[in-house]
Amino acid sequence: MIAWLSSWAGSVVASIIVCTIIELVLPNNSNKKYARTVIGIYILFTILSPIITKISSNDINIIGTIDSVISSTEYEEISENSG
Repeated sequence: MIAWLSSWAGSVVASIIVCTIIELVLPNNSNKKYARTVIGIYILFTILSPIITKISSNDINIIGTIDSVISSTEYEEISENSG
C-alpha cells in the first residue's frame, strides 16, 4: 500500500512539474487558456486514474478497447463489401 501511494504521489508530482514547464514555455496569447485547460485535464486524469483503478480493481485497458472497436468495424466493412 505504501509503495503504491508513493508511486502515485511521484507520478502526480512529475506530471505537475512537466505541466508547469510547458506552461512557462507557452507564449502569452489567446491560446494559452486552452492549453491550461488541457493541462488541467491531464493533471486531473493523472490524479484520478490510479484511484479509480485501485477502487474498481480493474485495469483500464484503452488499447484493448480501441483494438476491439477497430476489428469489429473492419469485420462489418468486409461483410458489407462481400455481400
